[in-house]
Amino acid sequence: MGYDISNHAIDVAFLRERLIPFVMGRSTLDDLSDDIDRATRLNLVAHRANGWGLRTVSLDHAIHAAQRNAAVPRPAPPPPAPPPTLWQRLTGRRPAPPPAPPEAWVCTSGIPGFDSDLSVWGRPFFIVAGNSDEALREFDAYMQAGEDDVDAIARRMFARLDAMRDRVDPRCAPEVVAVLDRFHPLEAHLPQLDASEAAALDRASVRRHIERKLLLLQRFWAERSSDDPIEDYLLDEPMVPSEYIECLPFDIINLAAQWLPGWMGRGHVWPTRLFDEIGVEVDHLFETPEPLFRDLVREDSRLRGAFCTTIPCNYSLGGYVQPEKIEAFIALLERHRTDLILAWSDRKDPAEIDDMLAADYTKILEPALLARRNGHGFLEAAEVYSGFLGAMN
Repeated sequence: MGYDISNHAIDVAFLRERLIPFVMGRSTLDDLSDDIDRATRLNLVAHRANGWGLRTVSLDHAIHAAQRNAAVPRPAPPPPAPPPTLWQRLTGRRPAPPPAPPEAWVCTSGIPGFDSDLSVWGRPFFIVAGNSDEALREFDAYMQAGEDDVDAIARRMFARLDAMRDRVDPRCAPEVVAVLDRFHPLEAHLPQLDASEAAALDRASVRRHIERKLLLLQRFWAERSSDDPIEDYLLDEPMVPSEYIECLPFDIINLAAQWLPGWMGRGHVWPTRLFDEIGVEVDHLFETPEPLFRDLVREDSRLRGAFCTTIPCNYSLGGYVQPEKIEAFIALLERHRTDLILAWSDRKDPAEIDDMLAADYTKILEPALLARRNGHGFLEAAEVYSGFLGAMN
């Protein structure tokens, strides 16, 4: 069974100089006030952007359904009867009847050019882009935006989707393609979100939630030798600090994603796993993320047990690439692009690679490019996000 994985550009300076010192009790919420304001804004922006993305997924499903309803069934022709064997000819027996023809298959397009796995369940926010450079420009736009700016950015995504109207699978029948005319322009046909998804977030409540997460991690660190359980509404169940200590680095990265979101994925498609699948050594690039948490490790050596060079299980951190090795990491990604894309695919012909097949690769490349541009590190993780559980980036 696959994991809900994510790939992160890691702002090492923010982690070491702002977030971890707070967890260790060396600063206060007042010291982080501007940072908390920024995380609050990004939460509001992401919530609104994800609303656009979820509505687009619903519209895509509605177009597929309308196309299936409009399709004229075209049963496949029956397979030819097999020729009689020598024994059948000698004995006069009839050949076995041919297998039944397969059921008719209807090719539908949905929204041409739209890949929900990348634009909604992959990239942060809601990003439709023709290439990674364009995707990172839109990522920057969201990162700088206020909540009221999101609609204008999202409408740029729809302008791109409208422009891809003709990118329809040539196997789609004319009556299937004709359905698209009823749904253009696309934005005018977006369904409404249900009440829970459409509800606006309250800025003050979001800010208090982030503060409570920060204070909870600070408390776990302060009481890390205690066997007295801590109860909090943020926890699924009471947790004993002395047993929790190895979970702390994961929760710090989970919290850091409030300031710099990662790219979501699903399955066995994190980079160290993919490189292992194609037989490429990456020990010279990937190490454990212990260097990110060096101040914590100095004070409590038990934390060394929290780190691995690949994702070992759910709710864990995997391999880490230091900022000075990002260039070499990107070079290796680009050198092995085809093999990495096809690693888990039944298709093995490079000519069959398309945008959707390359989505998992793109979810690794783009945060690596972001890391290179900003002088950040790169980290793989599991269950920071979960689309299934509604925890989006």
